[in-house]
Amino acid sequence: MKSRHVIPLAPDALTDRTWNGRNNNGGHFHGTIPLAQKEITLTLNWKASADDAPRQVGRYKINLPGLEQEGYVSKLTDGYYLRFQHTDGKIEIAINRSADSLEVGHWP
Repeated sequence: MKSRHVIPLAPDALTDRTWNGRNNNGGHFHGTIPLAQKEITLTLNWKASADDAPRQVGRYKINLPGLEQEGYVSKLTDGYYLRFQHTDGKIEIAINRSADSLEVGHWP
């Protein structure tokens, strides 16, 4: 990880959100976080398909304005657009596949 705006947490840490990405859904998972929530905690799980059991990628404390300044998150009128993608065994944060990405974990 190369950003001070994504801090890994302990594997059993409590988080505000749990997201489950999967490969057969475009290999990405995304959502919009309200602008008032500048910092979130998130558990990220990943799986191959809807029928498979998810596996934890990691738990993170994420500073959304900081990632937006670095170009990994978009600021929309209604919130921060946060997107994770799976690329060659890496899990990354990126606005889209052609944008710069921030590696945050591996799967599998």
